[in-house]
Amino acid sequence: MNDLSLPNPREILEYKPNATIQQAFLEQAQKTPESTALSASHGQCSYAQLEIMSRQLAGAILANRVKTSDRIMILSDRNPALIYAVLAALRSGTTFTIADASYPTARILSIREIIQPTLLIICGSQIVPEEFQLANQLNKLKILQVPEDYKSAHIAYAQYDQAIPKLELDLACTAYITFTSGSTGQPKGIATNHPPLPHFIAWHVQQHGFTSNDHFSMLSGLSHDPLLRDIFTPLSIGANLHIPKQATIFDPDKLFEWLDTNKITVSHLTPAMGEIIAAGASNQDSILKNQRYFFWGGDVLSHKTSQRLREIAPDAQQVNFYGTTETPQAMASFVITPDWQGPYPIGRGIKDTQLLVLNAAGELASVDEPGDLIIRSPYLSQGYINDEEQTESKFTINKFTGSTNDYCYHTGDIGKYLPDGNVVYLGRSDNQIKIRGFRVEPSEITNAMEKFTGITRALVLAKNIGEDRKILVGYYVAAQNQDIDHNNLLNHLRSNLPSYMVPSHLMSLPAFPLLANGKIDLLSLPEPESHEQSSGENYIAPCNEREAELVKIWQDILGITTIGVNDNFLALGGDSLSALKTLGRMKQLGIPNAVARGIFQGKTIREIVGEDNGDEIQTNNILPEWRTNLLINILRGILVIIVVSDHWSEGFINRLFGKGNGSNILEALSPIFNIATPGFAYVFGTGLGYFFYTKYHINKKQTRKSMQFGAILILIGIMIGSFLNLGSIPFEEITPTVFFNAFFGPLLYYALAMLTASIWFCLIGLSRYTYLNCVLLIIFCYFIFHGCEYLLLDREQTGFLQLIRLMLVAKFNYFNMSIGAIGGVMTGIYLRRHCAENLSIKALLTGITSTATGVALLYLNSGSFEGLHQSTNMELWRWLFYSGVVLITASFIFSLVNSFTHLPKFIRIILQVLAVFGQATFLIIALHSMVLYGKALLTIAGLPISMAISIPVLIFLSINGWVMVRLYQLYYSDAY
Repeated sequence: MNDLSLPNPREILEYKPNATIQQAFLEQAQKTPESTALSASHGQCSYAQLEIMSRQLAGAILANRVKTSDRIMILSDRNPALIYAVLAALRSGTTFTIADASYPTARILSIREIIQPTLLIICGSQIVPEEFQLANQLNKLKILQVPEDYKSAHIAYAQYDQAIPKLELDLACTAYITFTSGSTGQPKGIATNHPPLPHFIAWHVQQHGFTSNDHFSMLSGLSHDPLLRDIFTPLSIGANLHIPKQATIFDPDKLFEWLDTNKITVSHLTPAMGEIIAAGASNQDSILKNQRYFFWGGDVLSHKTSQRLREIAPDAQQVNFYGTTETPQAMASFVITPDWQGPYPIGRGIKDTQLLVLNAAGELASVDEPGDLIIRSPYLSQGYINDEEQTESKFTINKFTGSTNDYCYHTGDIGKYLPDGNVVYLGRSDNQIKIRGFRVEPSEITNAMEKFTGITRALVLAKNIGEDRKILVGYYVAAQNQDIDHNNLLNHLRSNLPSYMVPSHLMSLPAFPLLANGKIDLLSLPEPESHEQSSGENYIAPCNEREAELVKIWQDILGITTIGVNDNFLALGGDSLSALKTLGRMKQLGIPNAVARGIFQGKTIREIVGEDNGDEIQTNNILPEWRTNLLINILRGILVIIVVSDHWSEGFINRLFGKGNGSNILEALSPIFNIATPGFAYVFGTGLGYFFYTKYHINKKQTRKSMQFGAILILIGIMIGSFLNLGSIPFEEITPTVFFNAFFGPLLYYALAMLTASIWFCLIGLSRYTYLNCVLLIIFCYFIFHGCEYLLLDREQTGFLQLIRLMLVAKFNYFNMSIGAIGGVMTGIYLRRHCAENLSIKALLTGITSTATGVALLYLNSGSFEGLHQSTNMELWRWLFYSGVVLITASFIFSLVNSFTHLPKFIRIILQVLAVFGQATFLIIALHSMVLYGKALLTIAGLPISMAISIPVLIFLSINGWVMVRLYQLYYSDAY
């Protein structure tokens, strides 16, 4: 034994905190402003642009009166806006925490409850949880939404682009808070100050020779501390950070292609992520020739995984990292060599860090003597949030020096020294589990299981399945006469826990086996391999070779001995990683990816094989969100077709069919969807309510910003339309009134549109009683409308003032600042809240009631049914009648959408094409009026009427046709 190879626990470790986390980035932004800092699907962002964006967002944070003592919560998926937000939080001197948007709302709310943030930053198009929105309405939480692409984000926060006040930051102050699984059943927050991350990065760069020419990948989990290593290592040296889409990470083929295409040279990843890359490489005949480094962490690395990555990237050096959230970055490293025998060590401590293995006597262990693994370093985290007792027990003064500035962290791991001083990881000394790169407290999962109705006691263990796979198994005892539905229990767990904490297997026991001392006999618990996870009496064996092949693949990957063709992958406990392995195996069988991905929709083996053979599999596994969006877009598609046809009827349809023939149909239909009637307002109000409730939960500030941005685009269109309108009028006929009407009329119309829509959502969002607010707003607008009619129209006015007043009432009328639009908003909100329900019958009954009430009111008011086809009358009966007709139509379409997969293919295509029309509504409406203007201009220019009509129509059809083909390919080419 060579004791000189072991660390000396009395050695003085240097502590030189001299920089904030963001300082190196800011210096690089000055040195190389034009270099690319971020590369993503949204485009690239230079160092200068990233500095500007982070400065603007930091200004917005400070403008919201957020103090340096406050905490900020960042809710994000994998996109560049996350980087803007992290840098902005650091530059504003506040403490931030990152919450992964894919986490269940319950988990996100637990994190919020612990840190009590003053400000929430939403990165990209994430939906603000309703509970956060309520806190915002009560002025307890400020909310900022940051677009993903640089250009949009820069425009949104340009007003805050000013010098940030110089902050004299104490480096010891908390910079960020990360979370790990907690033994109390709640996530555990860990506070960290500035020095540890810059210290690690300085060592990391020097040790491995990174340069500004390197391309780094951002593959780490969003809520975990390795993410900051991914971000700030490249940004500290002027290198390029590449950010993949979240979906790319979970698609082996796309991830491998992304690494290759972007010429990635440095990757930090878990063994589970390595397996995904390997699965993608097995389907492609190529290697990662640019990869220089793979840095492993988060879990035990197997020889098999390391070897597979060495074959994929033969020039890449592999380094095993070791660290914990509390340390908080990697604190030990080991360079892996191809000829290493036995488990890979976690290595030695990095600069100013030691790995101490202490035996049962509390002394430094000898070589090959197992002991508790302790990390000694001046660069540890500050401890646990709101848990001083846990902090004092885990972070202790080094007993070998007794110095109050010399701290050690007790990891709970067990290790041993090799003769060369490297440490080998041997396991855990407590019940904590490492799975797929995440640290999990079984008690947190147990707590969630026991909250499910009918379960009296639960237990969670990690089990090894196969050579390299570890899964969670949940055991439970149900109350007497309680039958626990596994699907319902899984849904409960998925709504309260991150996906990696949901057990792969759930096993019901009549009682837990006990030892003589009353403790649970863990060795007597049944193994998941022997558990019949299939559907028992409903088990159906495979009946052909293809089904048998899929059953074999699922059995191998899930570790279940009995699987039937009517079982579905998710109900059997399949998680995202096992699903990716399954997709790879299914692809090798020649099953198309679009068919194989049916496992994510809960499709059975028989359904997948049927689709692969071209059979029509009758299933209703359509996501409620997809179904509801399809309904709204189909309605809008019908609307836009009728509006365009109605506007063109005099010029085109009557020429083709003769006046009074084809146009009769339009005369019957146009009152329903005419742009100046409640049908139009109702349908667009529905889309508006659904969209805004989905995106912003009626957030007043975000609504106002969206309206302002939309106004800029619309006003550009107004000016173009106005010039074309004036150009079609002979010069001598352009009077001041015509000029006023051409320019200021549309301007007033759209200004009112922007103003009133903002008012709607501000008023609707005043309290949590959304529907009541809508009803009160309907009543208010109805009386305002008739009040304007009485005050402004029934009085003698002359000249310019009368023109303004007439237009004011007309535009209120025209934009439908009344019952139809707000009723649509109410319907849209209802759809968003209840999209998982079958609403066809409710819509039909409501529509029939509304239509009948409208007809009854017409008869009571006039004594006849005349006026049913007049499109200018805006009385109450018309709102009720035509909104009812729209609801009846919607009910019919909803029934079709609910049975979408049962319909013949040509009907499905027709419905999808209608939905594409709905998605292209703005473009179609904007361009269709240009056709008439173009016809007038070409006629004035002397072209024959046939050419004057056909040329703008062909241009219109070409532009819209191309857009709609692209939309169809994007949304529906692979859909059902």
